[in-house]
Amino acid sequence: APPLAEQVTPQPSPPAPSPVAPQKAAPPPPESTAEEAVTYTIQDITWQKLSGRSVIRVRTSTPSPRYEVVLREDPLRLVLDVRDAILPRAQHRIIDVDLEKGSAVQSIIPFQYREEPSPITRIVVRLVTRTPYRVLREEETIRLEIADPPSLPAPLHPAEKEKEEQEEAPAEQPQKRYTGTRISLDFQRADINDILRLIAEVSGLNIITGGDVKGEVSIRMVNVPWDQALDVILKTYGLGQERIGNVIRVAPRERLVREQQEVLRIKQAEKLAEELVTKVIPIKYADAGELQENLKPLLSERGIINVDRRTNTLIVKDVEANLQQVLSLVETLDQQTPQVLIEARIVETSRSFERQFGIQWGGLLSSRTDFRFPRTIGITGGRGSVSTGIANPPPGPPAAEAPTTEDERGTFVVNLPAAVGPGSGAALGITLGHINNSALLDIQLSALENTGQGRVISSPRIVTLDNKEAKIDSGFTIPFATTSAEGTRTEFVDANINLTVTPHVTPDDFVIMQIRAARNEPDFARTAAGVAPTIVRREATTNVLVKDGETTVIGGLFRRNLTNDVNGVPYLSKIPILGWLFKNERRQDNNDELLIFITPRILRKRGGEQGPL
Repeated sequence: APPLAEQVTPQPSPPAPSPVAPQKAAPPPPESTAEEAVTYTIQDITWQKLSGRSVIRVRTSTPSPRYEVVLREDPLRLVLDVRDAILPRAQHRIIDVDLEKGSAVQSIIPFQYREEPSPITRIVVRLVTRTPYRVLREEETIRLEIADPPSLPAPLHPAEKEKEEQEEAPAEQPQKRYTGTRISLDFQRADINDILRLIAEVSGLNIITGGDVKGEVSIRMVNVPWDQALDVILKTYGLGQERIGNVIRVAPRERLVREQQEVLRIKQAEKLAEELVTKVIPIKYADAGELQENLKPLLSERGIINVDRRTNTLIVKDVEANLQQVLSLVETLDQQTPQVLIEARIVETSRSFERQFGIQWGGLLSSRTDFRFPRTIGITGGRGSVSTGIANPPPGPPAAEAPTTEDERGTFVVNLPAAVGPGSGAALGITLGHINNSALLDIQLSALENTGQGRVISSPRIVTLDNKEAKIDSGFTIPFATTSAEGTRTEFVDANINLTVTPHVTPDDFVIMQIRAARNEPDFARTAAGVAPTIVRREATTNVLVKDGETTVIGGLFRRNLTNDVNGVPYLSKIPILGWLFKNERRQDNNDELLIFITPRILRKRGGEQGPL
């Protein structure tokens, strides 16, 4: 028989310093019912390393905090519950501890364990090994003192440590985190079952082995977690483990793999032997054909799913377990699609300004001579379709001597009037003449100014489903006739405002909208084939994110038409000041602007019916 193995349980802790002698935390003295109902906050949690011990301080906002401390295993930890305490969000953090300082504390994790009916703040102190501790209360502070663990083996020399890291570098793999109690093992040709019994005693768990677990173990481990030692031993001897509650079953790895495969095969056989069940699932809001594709992956090889499009119903045939999964997914997906009310306010504003100046002047200069030819010499304006300067000439000499025809009275030399007429503009005429009408000068000044403002407001509404397009048109259609070999027919051109919106409702009550706004306006100054007017198009496309009930505005459909026309006599119209006698000027400034305000409203479901618009 192999020699008795050295029993290596957790190394006994040296006597702790007097300030941290092991003792069980005494419960705080009973308090009145009124004080129990008062809640307070955790103001700060700190960790400090002192000589021979670690100190954790929990500062509260009350002078008499109530607490309980419990030591728990696997993993080894101290659980401090502070009753009636609220942990602020700023204190929800993990406090890591520098293990190189030799502390028994590995980490400190505070969190809000319970909020109602009475709040509890839980502080979990994870320990490296089991050591003595004590809890004190100092006014509003809870003081938890934990003794340092036994001295650990001295670290490797830097050169040896660097060499070891270089040797292990090629085998870089994710390492498992071990949290078991540290132990030391030193055995030579010891039975593996004796080693497993020792580990079971240290860990506090039950370890079961079979007859096929046998062999001798020679091992030396110093200050390693028991779970790491167990993994190394089992891996070295081709063994595996299966944990069931607080029981660890050890068996050859091949046997465990075969058992897992057998369990899987039995489950598959049971599923194949299970009777198929048919379920008819009516679909309320979704499209049954679309749901069919999402449900197929949940079915077994024997399962089938069909769609009755007339009644929007699914017919599913499969085992009961899969049918329950299908029903659960249908319940999740078959939800009422949100509806969105799109309120649009379309505002069109226009401003126009026109100013025009013109002039007309002409005259007649004539004289008789003593010659037979020319008998009369005269200078007047140009001939043609121009109008005469004075409709009713002033009184003159006897008819025998006065000019009696239009040609004799003369016409305008410069005929550039403003577009004045009844109800618009003004004109001023001046006539200068000789007493016998042998010399006439006719001048007429005309001016026109026109200012206009307009505003058109329309407020259409439309309701659409989530992710469905809504379209609003406002305008008119222009008819025009076209002639071809087949005869004359009437065609139409749309000149309107078009607004297309596709909303999408987010879970936090925002609406994402794809918006397309277009303004089509006829331009009668330009015609196609001399018949149909051309259409001036202005379009804007955008995506916006708007909260339910808020308004967004689309601008930018703005047009300004500024014109300045001058008609005049070449060269003479460019003379400073005097040039106004030989020209007229027309200035126009037209502004058109289109603003579109859009407000999405999510229609809520009330009493099983859709809310009113």
